[in-house]
Amino acid sequence: SAFVTVTVSRTGLKPGSYTDTIAMTSNAGDRSVKVNIDVPGLSYTPTSIDFGSTETEINLSITNIGSGSLSWSLSKSISWLSLSQTSGFNQAGETKVVTVSVPRIGREGITPGTHTDTITITSNGGNAKIPVTILVPGLGLSPTMLDFDSSDTQKTFTISNTGAGSLIWQATKSQAWLSFTPTSGTVAAGQSINVTVNVSRTDLSPGDYSDTISITYNGGSGSVSVKMGIPKLSFTPTLLDFGTSTNQKTFTITNSGGGVLTWQATKKANWLTITPTTGSVSAGQSINVTATVNRTDLAPGTYADTIALTSNGGSGNIAVSMAIPGLAFSPTSLTFSGTETTKTLTITNSGGGTLTWSASKTQTWLSLSLTSGSLDAGKSVSITVTVTRGNLNPGTYKDTITIKTNVGDGQVPVTMLIASPSMSISPTSLDFGTTTTQKTFTITNTGGGTLTWFIDTGKLPNWLSANPMSGSLTAGNSANVTVTVNRAGMNSGDYKSEITVNSNAGVGQVSVIMSVPPPSLALNPDKLDFGSKETLLEFRITNTGGGTLIWNAVSDRNWLFISRDPNQEGWKSEIKGGTTGPYGSTRIYVMVVRRGPPGTYTGNISISSNGSPVSRGVVSVSMVISVEGVIPIE
Repeated sequence: SAFVTVTVSRTGLKPGSYTDTIAMTSNAGDRSVKVNIDVPGLSYTPTSIDFGSTETEINLSITNIGSGSLSWSLSKSISWLSLSQTSGFNQAGETKVVTVSVPRIGREGITPGTHTDTITITSNGGNAKIPVTILVPGLGLSPTMLDFDSSDTQKTFTISNTGAGSLIWQATKSQAWLSFTPTSGTVAAGQSINVTVNVSRTDLSPGDYSDTISITYNGGSGSVSVKMGIPKLSFTPTLLDFGTSTNQKTFTITNSGGGVLTWQATKKANWLTITPTTGSVSAGQSINVTATVNRTDLAPGTYADTIALTSNGGSGNIAVSMAIPGLAFSPTSLTFSGTETTKTLTITNSGGGTLTWSASKTQTWLSLSLTSGSLDAGKSVSITVTVTRGNLNPGTYKDTITIKTNVGDGQVPVTMLIASPSMSISPTSLDFGTTTTQKTFTITNTGGGTLTWFIDTGKLPNWLSANPMSGSLTAGNSANVTVTVNRAGMNSGDYKSEITVNSNAGVGQVSVIMSVPPPSLALNPDKLDFGSKETLLEFRITNTGGGTLIWNAVSDRNWLFISRDPNQEGWKSEIKGGTTGPYGSTRIYVMVVRRGPPGTYTGNISISSNGSPVSRGVVSVSMVISVEGVIPIE
């Protein structure tokens, strides 16, 4: 046997199936061998791939348009280009699809612009190259931050396509106070579009607000920051009171909200100045404003104005007050005559605010009840001015009350006259009647200087006394003298005397009349109740007049006994010839002896006397016997 090698060449053959016959002749006979070959064919579509600016996947179809089996492989260069399959086999007429893709979420990582690559197909049915093109748009934002500050309501930013193809974008935000238009669109390569952004501060509280406009596009994403402030005007204090002496005060303006507070301060009065009058304050910050008043050439009184604050965060008012006191006093001079010792000086604040004052003098004979103080607007104070003549010699004396205040000074001349002493006595007669024991008369120095006086004791009877017996009085002063009469031991009748007062201003007399009434009877008590146990009680016989009261006492019951001194005279039913001196009293003891059956017993002790107008009296007596028998005398 022998081997024969058969070789075929497919070069230049079109895809398809081919057959032939090998004829063999020999001396042993003829034979033939049939030969078949398959030629695969490569077909693909599309012949070029263009992703443009939005496509992310395109299908590549590979078909065996020949016969047999088509063996193929794919290759590319750029990393952003992906192939779902890089090799395979296709039977005759079979088509396989390979997905060609670029990044699905945008075109991250790819520089904006036009990019190309080539997919190379290598197969046993031929080779091919497929050009690939991708357009990558670029997002340009300007500006990337919008600051609406405290008053702006509208701003714009620009979206630009800095790459290739079409930029397809959409914008979103979070906050309701933020709006913009348009919210989406398409921008060709190299072109731009303006987006108008609006903010609304309606119903929002003061403060700082922020949001982000998020922009997504077919090449990635971007953002624009938005911030907005709502300022709020706060100030303290709300009242500036400069009083009567302060010239400068400050108040503080604060932005208690967000953003920047722009403010302005105005006033009306010429005497008030403000610095600064305008300004701006960032969120949470403050500024001090100085207010100054000028009192020059202003009349006394109370002044007021208002500092009006206006701002983009509200408005408010600060009340301003200032006072200029005024000094007024009345009278403008004081003269003390020979007997006057006190006068009133009135100081008044005739302006506004508070008047602070002090008063002084030089001479020791002059004194002031108040020497300093303060007065509100329209108020007055009364000062008692007193002169003390003491031992000063008669004549004319002068001094000056100097008044010093926080708005000026004043002077009040003071004149004091001292005349010679003069004695006045009142009353000049004292009538003690029948019962009065004490009365007074008054000695007064109605002149000037010092009055010295004394009572001549050698001319006073025993029943008459006075206290004090001497003294001295400065001008206008008085002394009370108490006069006492003593009727004890005196017989009834009328008595007269005189009290002689000697002084360095002459002699004065006070006549005294006293009456001593006749003896008169009084009983105390006039009822005695022994009850069921008492055996010994007492009452008094009193002489309410002068002279000697002569009296008799008689019991009308055999169980009722009387005695002036049981130890000396024993117990009796009758006392005769008893006596009681002028204005004196006598004690009478009373004893009962309980005899007889139980019951209530009554009796009387009758007293008769030489008294007038009362000469008789009765002491009623009662007792109770609860058990029959006799209770012995103890």
